[in-house]
Amino acid sequence: MLSGHVEQWRIVEAVKLGVNEFLCKPVSAKALRERLISILLKPRASVRLGQYYGPAPRQSALKPKAGNAAAPRSLD
Repeated sequence: MLSGHVEQWRIVEAVKLGVNEFLCKPVSAKALRERLISILLKPRASVRLGQYYGPAPRQSALKPKAGNAAAPRSLD
């Protein structure tokens, strides 16, 4: 996903919906290339969850780190 809206809640919602990678605008050619390679080399399984069909949501990205309940885990 490529977006100029980078509020944390938007990123978390995108992850819940199965976004593979998230880049915020403006984006460099290098960053885009790295994300595309990441998707190709480390593909995520597709799942069907009710009406949703797509990459498995990253549950671990939504769980807080131990000892730091306010900070979400990295999406990379």
